[in-house]
Amino acid sequence: MRKLIITAVSLVALAAIAVPFANAATTDANGVVTVSKGEIMAQFPGMNESVFQTGPKVLTGSNVFTATTTTVAGCSDGTIQYHERNTVITTPINFAPIVNAANGKTTSWTMTKGASVLSENNTYGTSPSGRFPNYATICEGHGSISAFNAVFTQTHSDVTTTTFNGTPVSIVVTPYVAPAV
Repeated sequence: MRKLIITAVSLVALAAIAVPFANAATTDANGVVTVSKGEIMAQFPGMNESVFQTGPKVLTGSNVFTATTTTVAGCSDGTIQYHERNTVITTPINFAPIVNAANGKTTSWTMTKGASVLSENNTYGTSPSGRFPNYATICEGHGSISAFNAVFTQTHSDVTTTTFNGTPVSIVVTPYVAPAV
């Protein structure tokens, strides 16, 4: 009997560990993402319903995607000149509170993507350039080109950040899964 009680207590403890995942943001069939207050509250030990409802509830976010393309050319003086193009797409993430009309309490937020802003910056060895390498000038001051596209690489990063009242939080979004037909 004692082993049965210990086992039951262990299972309850394991279930308690999994609770934050039960509050993951959900996506409906139309692509609307809803973030529950439970997902946010679970990240602030000691935050109870009263503290949550009476304090500020500012949820903000952004996504920054950066793609870097590097083209390398060898010059006749033995140097290597680099042309690097960085494309940065910054997208705000908006959170609109859902408030219970009966009691005026915030229950969750809907998450939507704002308008993206695109920016680019380029380097070109020793010369300013446009969007793509200019092989006529890439070796300026270093002789002539001796190797075209010696190396071509692309890298990217995709970082999404969210905060609740200025404190970083993690939001796990569960994708929508259509019912089986």
